[in-house]
Amino acid sequence: MMKSNLHAQPELVHVGEDDWLFLVGGSNSVLDLYQQQSSFTATMSNEWVSLLKQRADIFAEQGIEYLHLPAPEKLSVLHKFYKEDIPNINGSPILQLARRNAPGLECVLNVIPYFSRQLETVPLYWKTDTHWSFLGCYSAYQMLCSRLNVEAKTDLLKYPYTETDIMFDLGAKLPEPATETARFYALAQNAKRSYANPIVRFKEQHGLVNDGHLHVGSHVIYKNQHESAIDKCVVLFGDSFSEYRPHLLTGMLAETFREVHFIWNGSIDHEYVRMVNPDIVITELAERFMTRVPEDKLSIVSFATERLASYKKRVFEGDPTMGFAVAKSVIVESEVLPAQSYPLAQPFTVQEDCRNVNNDSHMNTNPVKISQVNDAQVYFNGGRCLVRAPGGEIVTRYRVSDEDCIELPWKNYRKVDGTVMLFGSSMGAHCYYHWMLDLLPKMGILEKAGIKLDSIDYFLVRELNGSFHKATLERLGIDKSRIIETKNDSYLKCEKLIDVSLNNGINMKMHHFIPDWMKQLYATDYPTENRIKLYISRPKGVRRGVSNEDELIPILENAGYTISAMEGMSVEEQAALLATADVVISPHGGALTNMVFCKPGAQVVELFGRHVYPFYYGLAQMCGHDYHAILETGEDYPRLIQFREAQKVGSVDFQKHTRATSFAVNLDHFQATLDAVQRNLDANLEPQALAS
Repeated sequence: MMKSNLHAQPELVHVGEDDWLFLVGGSNSVLDLYQQQSSFTATMSNEWVSLLKQRADIFAEQGIEYLHLPAPEKLSVLHKFYKEDIPNINGSPILQLARRNAPGLECVLNVIPYFSRQLETVPLYWKTDTHWSFLGCYSAYQMLCSRLNVEAKTDLLKYPYTETDIMFDLGAKLPEPATETARFYALAQNAKRSYANPIVRFKEQHGLVNDGHLHVGSHVIYKNQHESAIDKCVVLFGDSFSEYRPHLLTGMLAETFREVHFIWNGSIDHEYVRMVNPDIVITELAERFMTRVPEDKLSIVSFATERLASYKKRVFEGDPTMGFAVAKSVIVESEVLPAQSYPLAQPFTVQEDCRNVNNDSHMNTNPVKISQVNDAQVYFNGGRCLVRAPGGEIVTRYRVSDEDCIELPWKNYRKVDGTVMLFGSSMGAHCYYHWMLDLLPKMGILEKAGIKLDSIDYFLVRELNGSFHKATLERLGIDKSRIIETKNDSYLKCEKLIDVSLNNGINMKMHHFIPDWMKQLYATDYPTENRIKLYISRPKGVRRGVSNEDELIPILENAGYTISAMEGMSVEEQAALLATADVVISPHGGALTNMVFCKPGAQVVELFGRHVYPFYYGLAQMCGHDYHAILETGEDYPRLIQFREAQKVGSVDFQKHTRATSFAVNLDHFQATLDAVQRNLDANLEPQALAS
């Protein structure tokens, strides 16, 4: 029983007698087939004859039986229910082929005469859809079996079925949509699906089984081990009259034959057919598509891959031709720290080959913002990160390619309730320096923005693999129960996500807020007694160690230096030790992070191999320290003092050649630097005097 309103869009749907609906317009211009000058021309007819004969010859050479089944347009069979005149019912492509070329086209199966004889007794089509019903499909199946000289399975009509009120395509196009009661048989009783290609799996995974943009290119295989199955293999190239799901022609054939391959396409993949070597090839095509003569150049694997990628791209670019749009998301963004500019003093160096090179005169910081978005998709595995809002907008992106931006939204995401902060969102989150200066200050920025840390339910980090991770988080009142380690839990859908965009730019864009906040986190007095000069040693075996450190130690001891490694010390102990230091000398590495705990005006000396970056030069500026550098070679000096030059060598590929290599310190340069540092201490010079 159909429930409908009889006033349809006249240019698209015709409401006929007894509430039969007919597609007459749209992109296929169905009604044009039945004009005096049919849109299916004599040229098209000849091209179809040539194509079908070519197919039949190719398959005959391979010992394969071939049949072509054009699925009749509804008007070709049920035109008596059409309320207006049809100028030329014989304009039907099927009838034209039969009339002009029947003797030479034995491979074509014309079901219109058989359908016409059943009009009064069998509901061959749905009233509110363009497609044949189960019984219409079964009628075509019977004719196929007869032509193939195999017995049709009459017990298909006894299979389990369900009846439901459904809104088919034409019914949905009425001003007041119509439904009808439809019966669907569960045909996959003996046949089981053994393969589904990425398009089918994607549709099923994301509830898109009826999305018309993804039908073409579907590819499935059914195998039937039941004793009643005919021991033949069938490859079926078809469309929505066959279906990849087993409720129409594909399912009927799968219940009949040992093996059935269905590919949703009007063209043939001849290479695939040669690979499968079936007994039978069937092509089925809706009559209204016959005005486009296929070219049999299909590669189903390539076609399906490209189609799925195109679909994903179009959805997330908001392509209006998709028929739906992803709603824009509400992303709340607020600026916490504005961009600022600070003067940069040139490093002090005793090396002649580091002279006469201009340093960047100012440090221009990035603004610091907080973004908040509901139902955010978060992909974060430590090395890569992508946060996408429900409308497809990218909130943050780190080391994710354009291709992955299209693919990642379709992964399975675990739901996380509550408020979540994206915290450890960089490759270096496990490093002491990055953790302490790039990540931990985000907590202070939240508090500055009025967001209390106890209002955050979960913090996302790659993994907690260092004692300083746990210690610093506990100092902020965050225990492990509020941490989600994403190394093995990388796909999350967060009810409410907070992201802090803090970009220190290898510390050449650091805001004063960061060292100031760190000093508050580990607040300590600067003792006036027992002040020290500190050399921070890198233990043997640690990357970028000083290979001739044994030669440096006597020089340091003679100059009254305390020699200590930071390994094994807690953050609190490191902070307390550095608060006593007037001089800090260290090879380039995370231990120099602790200069934030030094009294402003400290003398900082950094020793470099070929791994030269301005992290601690920039940090020293922010802390108000005097900065000295000893480089292995002066040709690397521009990387230290010019942000643009440092960026040129910042890639992972470049760093792999320098980041782990030990180096020797020139003893003359070392002694000269110690002498200069001591003169500064003795004279109690200010940083401005040093620059001169």
